Amino acid sequence: MSAKTVDFIERLVAAFPYLNDLLIEHKRDNFGDILPHVFIADVARLAIAMLSSLRNAPPDNRAQIESRLRKLLDFLEASYENEGPEVEELLSVSFLEHLPRPGEGDAWGIREWVGPKMRAQLAIIG
Repeated sequence: MSAKTVDFIERLVAAFPYLNDLLIEHKRDNFGDILPHVFIADVARLAIAMLSSLRNAPPDNRAQIESRLRKLLDFLEASYENEGPEVEELLSVSFLEHLPRPGEGDAWGIREWVGPKMRAQLAIIG
């Protein structure tokens, strides 16, 4: 864990307050510490769940869920591109690596929602 990646997690949660409960639970499970790789894997699972929920959401809720997911993925894409190698590695190893691959259930479509830089990394990851 580095100060840069912990700072990134704190800024991510500040930008998306609905992640605060996830962070509180994460800290409780980790003796008050932020483990960036573990937390970002949790964010990946949340993003997958958000995409999955779009299929069953009432029409009036779909726009809100889609907007939240797009904004989250846009933030992660900008961070991947601009935050430097530590955050790039964090997002590559602990977000992108946790996304389903084609054929691994219906949530694999989330790979199409990430931005171009992250999508290029997904092509390398496989």
